Amino acid sequence: MSASATSPAASPSASPAATGLPPASESDLDASLAAFGEVQSLGLKEETSEAADGTNDERAKVTSGGAVCQSFVDASAPYGPAYEASAEADRAYDATTGDGPAVVQVAVVSHTSPAAARLTVEDARTSAKGCVHLTVNIDGSTTKMNLAPIAEPTMGDDSAVVRAGTILASESTLVTMVVAQVGTETVHVLVGSGKRYEIGFADEVVKELVPAVRIA
Repeated sequence: MSASATSPAASPSASPAATGLPPASESDLDASLAAFGEVQSLGLKEETSEAADGTNDERAKVTSGGAVCQSFVDASAPYGPAYEASAEADRAYDATTGDGPAVVQVAVVSHTSPAAARLTVEDARTSAKGCVHLTVNIDGSTTKMNLAPIAEPTMGDDSAVVRAGTILASESTLVTMVVAQVGTETVHVLVGSGKRYEIGFADEVVKELVPAVRIA
């Protein structure tokens, strides 16, 4: 996979306003993830105890890195009030890659408009370029990240890929983050490994997840 490869974005999905349909509900998002679970070919094993629904309405506060890093954290979560999130479904999986075990976290988020979904991706991509190092407080724990955006072919209607060297409680994890727009929804995929950045594996998760989100 070439780091400089590019491809045109897919044709945007119709918005709820255009189709007369409301934004996707949590049950719709659950259905998307269930469909993904049935078709995914990557050998992911769901950690059912980690399944959760509900938008992220509590902002994770950046303690170093400034406003641009706060923007990255807001977009990568995403922070619901900033991006008009109306529903969210989250799942966690165990995976085995060519380099050993990895943890995969997936979220599908419904926004009130395609513009809000696209802004989520744009902010993740733009802020990752300006935020090299950050420290963030999440649920009372301090996490340090070193960020680097990665140029990858577009997935969904628009997408951003970022690698993040992460330190939590003295434990280092190499995380690949993908945020992709699918009409009025965004998909957020994190793949964490102790050995390498699993960029190709994260791409494959997103490529198999996007059609499930479009159809459900």
